[in-house]
Amino acid sequence: MGTKRSLMTTGLLTGTALWLLAPLSPLPIIATVKAQGSYAHAQDLVIEAGSTTYRIKKLDLSGTTLQSADLLAVFDPKSPLPLQERLQKLSAGAITAPEIIAETTRDGLVQTIVYHNVTLGTVQAGQAASARVNNTTLKLISPDGTIEGTYGVIKATAVNLLLASQLAGAPGEVTTKDKSTAKIPFLGSLEINDVHLTNEKAHSQLDIQSLAARDIKGQALPTAPQTGQTDKTEDQATAYSTFDSLGGVLPGNFDIGQLDAEKLSLTLTNSQNQPLHLSFAKGSFSDYTAFTFGVIHLDDLALQSPILSFTLQNLGLRGVDFTTVRTLLREASQNNTVIGLQAILPRVDLLELAKLDVTQFGEKVAPTAEDPAGRDPLSFQVDALRMERSQLFQGTPTKINASINQFRVDLDKNRSGLFKDLAAFGYHGLDLSSRLAMGWSPEKQELVVDNLIDAKDMGTVTLAALLTNVSKEFFSAKDVEATRIATETARLKTAELTIDNDGIFDKFLTLQAQAQKKPLADLRRSYTSAAAVVVPILLGNGPGAKAIGAAVSKFIAEPKKLHLQATMPDGLTLKDVDLIQTPGLLLDKIEIQVSNEAKTGAPQPH
Repeated sequence: MGTKRSLMTTGLLTGTALWLLAPLSPLPIIATVKAQGSYAHAQDLVIEAGSTTYRIKKLDLSGTTLQSADLLAVFDPKSPLPLQERLQKLSAGAITAPEIIAETTRDGLVQTIVYHNVTLGTVQAGQAASARVNNTTLKLISPDGTIEGTYGVIKATAVNLLLASQLAGAPGEVTTKDKSTAKIPFLGSLEINDVHLTNEKAHSQLDIQSLAARDIKGQALPTAPQTGQTDKTEDQATAYSTFDSLGGVLPGNFDIGQLDAEKLSLTLTNSQNQPLHLSFAKGSFSDYTAFTFGVIHLDDLALQSPILSFTLQNLGLRGVDFTTVRTLLREASQNNTVIGLQAILPRVDLLELAKLDVTQFGEKVAPTAEDPAGRDPLSFQVDALRMERSQLFQGTPTKINASINQFRVDLDKNRSGLFKDLAAFGYHGLDLSSRLAMGWSPEKQELVVDNLIDAKDMGTVTLAALLTNVSKEFFSAKDVEATRIATETARLKTAELTIDNDGIFDKFLTLQAQAQKKPLADLRRSYTSAAAVVVPILLGNGPGAKAIGAAVSKFIAEPKKLHLQATMPDGLTLKDVDLIQTPGLLLDKIEIQVSNEAKTGAPQPH
């Protein structure tokens, strides 16, 4: 039962795009029945288009030169002419139908869509200047439950009736002037209001106040979905075909210049009957093609689920690629399996968010003998976050710029156990900001990393590094052996570490003094003396070790700044890590500069 519900959830998500566009699919058929001149009428039309049967009780044309007999000839199933060719003969000022019923049976699914009060305006040569459907009802019956839905008013402009007829399942081919099957204009604009879809068995529901799209191009579907598999069981083949029909092929056959949505609310239920609710006030999606979006922007996004709940004022994404997600969902549909959230996250080139408030991250942990108090889920806020990935090699970025501003945790209210040491130091809150810059130069074969972490009333840590002899295979996500060789041959040339204390070290010493029941001044002197002696011994007692020990000792006595700069003339390779067991030998390969002053300047990312 749990697996079936998860599949129904997947079906609701992946099929949404098809159902939203489906109300337009019979429009070309309506247009086919009417043309220019005076008046023409047709009744009880039955049109077979692939696995879909369209039933039109009454069709009226005005402003047409066609006669009623001409209309019947257009829809004559015995006609030797393709439907697309017959449609081009139609011209009418208006075509109306009180009701159109579309019934589809495929792969164990039975879908019925009823369109009420359908009107096409100014139809000529297979094109309609406008289209309107006053309201629509939908019912999809499957072994996993029944999805029922309604649409409010649907409006469209610049409707390509020839392409729409084939998308609806009519045989034939719509090509461009050069006879190619590339995507061609399908709709100039599309508006859908008051979308409501439910699945009572799966306890799922989707509501959208309005959708508005423009610059929609389409490509005719193949006559039969191609799975590319020959060794599937009958059930697997059915699942594969169903996914291709409802969620796999059709969205990939459309390009959408711009899509705007207002007030979306989605409720799903997992296998434990726990609800998940997702909503946003406004959504903007641009430059969609082949499972990728140029830009996505969401306002007032909210999610409530058993393990994650948050609100987000703004979310911006650029270069969003769902290709891998589509593949994984397709395989899950085929194999009747459930995939995790991480696996269905798309690739994103740029992510920006503002005002994130996470009220629950993780699940509550019950008390145990080792942890009598138990643990609550983590809660936190983020003022702003930005991450940009670029210069990809085999899907792996070779340049990353990321920043997070004011990651805040209320330590007085947080009982997750993650920050108990900070609470013990006497802190009431964590306020952290960070930035990371990484850049690879293919010309210089260099990789520069610069990272900064700044915690309010605690301190700042800055780390910078320069690696040389870094080839592109270092970033390979496909050739494991090439990556291993590239990693082993890369050399660390310089590294810098700077610590600026802004209170956390003082609180640490105070806590230690209390634990040891010593005066703070006595403990500080003890640690200062120990550092000057013990640190050099631990590091091999060479010149570099002594310099580090002296700087650490001075930092303890007056904890303001500690700056360490390491230069490796020959570079350190991965094999040199083995020398960590004998730090003296490792330091022999390194030129050390240590001070308690401001750093001289770290390598900057390209």
